[in-house]
Amino acid sequence: MGSLLRSQPVDRAPFVTIRCPACGSTDVTARGSQQYGCRHCGSSFLYTGAPQPPPPQAPVVFRTRTSGSNAGTKIGLAVGGVAVLGALASTLMLASAPSGHHASVARMEVAEAPKAIIASSEPTRAVPAIAANTPQPAIAATPSTPEPTPAPEVEPTPAATPLVLADYQRLRGCSCAGNPSVDLYARATGRSTTITGAGVRTTRNLEFVLARGQDAPWLLPATEQSAPASGYEVDTVAIAIGCRDDLVVVAAGAAISAWSLTSRTLAWTAALPGTFGRFEGQGSELELDCERLRLGKDRVELRTTGGRVRVSLRDGSSG
Repeated sequence: MGSLLRSQPVDRAPFVTIRCPACGSTDVTARGSQQYGCRHCGSSFLYTGAPQPPPPQAPVVFRTRTSGSNAGTKIGLAVGGVAVLGALASTLMLASAPSGHHASVARMEVAEAPKAIIASSEPTRAVPAIAANTPQPAIAATPSTPEPTPAPEVEPTPAATPLVLADYQRLRGCSCAGNPSVDLYARATGRSTTITGAGVRTTRNLEFVLARGQDAPWLLPATEQSAPASGYEVDTVAIAIGCRDDLVVVAAGAAISAWSLTSRTLAWTAALPGTFGRFEGQGSELELDCERLRLGKDRVELRTTGGRVRVSLRDGSSG
């Protein structure tokens, strides 16, 4: 007897076309539950009914040949990925011949399912090339005229108040004979009190002026260390004055000074080893005791509480 062909009942559901996901061929055969093989490229794949993306890589095919009279060519497939197509409308099973007989393959006609047409979008237009950044032509800046800076307001310098000699008292005896003569004037400008560790110190502040003939009076720039000084703590001060050429030499307290009438500056000042003449008292009135100071050709000699002193008229050095 010939080989028997066992057929299975055919599902009457609408037929669909099963395509190989690797090559797209419809020449496929069922190999098991939801598993199919492609006769065109030899790939195996699953068909579950839900569309699946194609395998990430092409199937790798391993071929093995065996020798023998009854042996045919056996092909084993290893699929790197499984692709699933379409919706399974029916389960296809192919009957196989009994063992020991040549297997006959029954083909089932499968109605081709309508193909879905997917509208494609318009081709993407090429993006125009961006123009290169070319240097822009330089635009000449319009020169702007700076606003004039207002000149700072300068307060007018007050005119020097002319020295009124009548505001001062001429010290009788504090003069140098000559033509014209040189006279020393003074006035009190107040008191200043300083508290120190030794007690309270009160200083009588003074101003001194030199006058010669028709020349304008000269206010001496006196200090605490010059003679005469800008102030004294005692009530009685001995003052001696002498003249030689351009210099007016004054000794008072513990200092001796030379004033230049031509440049109206302090020529030099020297400290004395002691006070000159009377230098004492804490009374209510200030007493300036004047006398004449005798000058030599190039030096002056005077007596102090610390002894006799010789001072050079050139620079105030002792010797």
